[in-house]
Amino acid sequence: MEDLGLGSDALTASNPALVYVHGSGFGPTGPDRDLPALDELAAARTGVMPTLPQPGEPPVYAGAG
Repeated sequence: MEDLGLGSDALTASNPALVYVHGSGFGPTGPDRDLPALDELAAARTGVMPTLPQPGEPPVYAGAG
């Protein structure tokens, strides 16, 4: 974004009220930073993958919270 003139400093200079946010599915550092932010990958990493419905099947609920 910096190379395109769209970094936080350049944009804030032209519009001080602008809120500039950079989001990443797995954070800006670490081994997974370049992975796509897919719902399925997040579900697998957080342990909720077994509760997701399989094709043609109803969802499986692990219990009430």
